[in-house]
Amino acid sequence: MSENQTTVQAPVKRIVPCPHCGAKLYVSHKNVAYQCPKCNELFKIEGKEEKPSFREVGTKFLNKIKFDSWKGWVYLFPTLILLAIFTVWPIINTIRISLLEGYGALGAAGGETFAFGFGNFEKVIQYKGFLTCLKNTLLLCFLTVPISTILALLIAVCLNAIKPLQKFLQTIFFLPYVTNSIAIGMVFAAMFNIVGSFIGTNNEIIITAGIMNNILGVFGIKPINWINAGSSYWANITVLVVYIVWNALPFKILILLGGLQSVNKQYYEAAQIDSTPRWRVFTRITVPLLSPMLAY
Repeated sequence: MSENQTTVQAPVKRIVPCPHCGAKLYVSHKNVAYQCPKCNELFKIEGKEEKPSFREVGTKFLNKIKFDSWKGWVYLFPTLILLAIFTVWPIINTIRISLLEGYGALGAAGGETFAFGFGNFEKVIQYKGFLTCLKNTLLLCFLTVPISTILALLIAVCLNAIKPLQKFLQTIFFLPYVTNSIAIGMVFAAMFNIVGSFIGTNNEIIITAGIMNNILGVFGIKPINWINAGSSYWANITVLVVYIVWNALPFKILILLGGLQSVNKQYYEAAQIDSTPRWRVFTRITVPLLSPMLAY
């Protein structure tokens, strides 16, 4: 069989006698004319086409699939073990500990038992600063999620359009995702921390105002107390927003860039033939096709 030929599975045949000579024939369809090879007479089998049974359909489907399921499980087994140990079990254990009233690690190590209930959640709700914490959490969510998503989308589109050094730039943008949290804290301390004495008073002595204040000083803006004692609420929120957005960008860029590279290029070619503006291509093609990734 040549490479250009395709194999077509023949339909199921049945044995039917010829109405003229009685010879047995193999037929596959009804309402189709057949010629008997013995008497050369034409005849037609009347009736509705019989639908294959569920078992026949299932058998045909399984015959088409060629797989070795055990090999797939063998390949997945190491990853599943790591996920179970470092992801699934910590989540389950966290839920279990949250339901143990008055839980303490030292007490648990000493054999102390704890009652099972929702007392810990009641203490959290009754805490006097609970509403403030809830407000700060919601505010950070409303600020960081849209900002990080929009920035990640723009960066992903730019990276997808740049062919030279694309892999190198992807690595640079992905570095914060694999950077140690302690190192990130030290970087942000160097960026926003003011080193000196009497910070926030009239007698303050500034040795170094931090990288961000040094950049602002180029534009004639006085140093801002971002995170030191006496700093304002909105200064703290700004630092947190910058940190969360910077830390969330790499993963979102990776997801959106993968989605962009899987988009069918025919959409963009059709838009190019129609001389569609780039902003309209972005809003009418790119964003709708990336909606599953954006929702994720």
